Amino acid sequence: MQARALWFIVGSLSLSLGCAGAPKLDFSDQSIPTTEDWGTAEPEAADLERYTAARDYAEDQQAVAMLVIEGTDIVFEWARDDYDPTTPRHLFSGTKSFSCAVAELLVEDEVLDLDAPVSEAIPELAAGDDVTARHLLQFTSGIKQSWFALSSDGMKVEQRIEDKYAHAVALESQWDAGSKFEYGSSHQMVFGEQVDRLAGRSALDILDERVFAPIGFRYGGWHHDPSGNPMLPYGAWTTAHEWARYGVLIRDDGLWEGERVLPEGVRERCTTGSEANPAYGLTWWLNQPIGEDADLSGVQLDRDGDGVLHPGGYEDAFVAAGHNDQRLYVFPSEDLVVVMLSDGSRQFRDREFATRLLP
Repeated sequence: MQARALWFIVGSLSLSLGCAGAPKLDFSDQSIPTTEDWGTAEPEAADLERYTAARDYAEDQQAVAMLVIEGTDIVFEWARDDYDPTTPRHLFSGTKSFSCAVAELLVEDEVLDLDAPVSEAIPELAAGDDVTARHLLQFTSGIKQSWFALSSDGMKVEQRIEDKYAHAVALESQWDAGSKFEYGSSHQMVFGEQVDRLAGRSALDILDERVFAPIGFRYGGWHHDPSGNPMLPYGAWTTAHEWARYGVLIRDDGLWEGERVLPEGVRERCTTGSEANPAYGLTWWLNQPIGEDADLSGVQLDRDGDGVLHPGGYEDAFVAAGHNDQRLYVFPSEDLVVVMLSDGSRQFRDREFATRLLP
C-alpha cells in the first residue's frame, strides 16, 4: 500500500515499484499524422486569456500538449517544444472510458443487460451472482483488486499472467456488490470477458468497427495480454487530436457529423454516478462529490466541496483521466472538449486547471 501511495494516480495503475526495471510496451513510434477534419476558429479575447492561463498552469505541471475544441473547431492548441503532436501517448486509465460505448452498443443490440447477473454469461465467476455489468462499469462490483497481475504486469513486454481476464474472473468478492466504490482493473477485465462471451468478439473489435471507424479515431497501439485480450482499463496510445474525437462524440450524445454512432441518451447514461460514488459514472469521472466511503487507492482528487473537477458549478462536466495527468475533459454546457497530455506532476489538480480554463 505504501508503494502504491507514491504514485498519485487518476485513472491509473498502482504500478509496483519492484517492476520498474522491466521493459515496458511502448507504441510512441507509431506516428499518427494530423488530419484536416477539425476546423479552426479564433477564440474571443477573454477565452484566449483563460486558455492561456490554463496552459501556463498545465505547462508548469509537466504537460506536453493541450487542445481545446469548441463545437468542432480547434480554438486553442499548444505543444511543448520537445513534443511532436503526432506522437502517440499512453492514455493509461484514460482508456477506461471507452468501455461505456461498448456497453451502450450491446444494450442497444439486446445482447447485454446492465442489471442482469454477470454470472449468466460467466457461470464460474468467483464473485457470485450479485455482480452486474453496471457494477463492473461503476467500479462497485466488490471484486478484489490484483494490482500486480492486472495492472503493472500488463505494461510489460514479457508478462507473467497469461490470461488476465481469467485471473479477474477467479477473484472473489471482498464486499457486497453495489455497496462500495473501489478503483482498479479487475472490474473491466471481467467486463471484457463478459463481452467476449455475449458478443462473440472482443470489446476492442466492437470499438474498432462501430465507434472508431465511424469517427475516424486512430490509435498507435493497444496493450494486450499474452492470450490476446485487450486491456480495457489502460491499453490505448493515441494523440490529442484523436482522443478529442471521442470526447466530441460523447459530448454530442453519440452523434458524429450529424450521423448517429451511439444510442441517443448515451451521454446521460454514461455520466450517471452510483450511490456508492456519485463522482463516477460508467467509466467517466463526474463533477460531483466523491462518495464518503469510496476507496480511491491513491487517486489524486479533492474530496471536499461539491465537484471534483470544478468547484464553481458545471455539474454536467466529466473527464476521462489517466496516470501522469492524461485528461479528456468534456464541458457540455460550454460546448468544449479539452485534451491535456502530460509527463505527470504530483502537484497537478483538476480544479486548479479548470478554474483557469472556464468562465
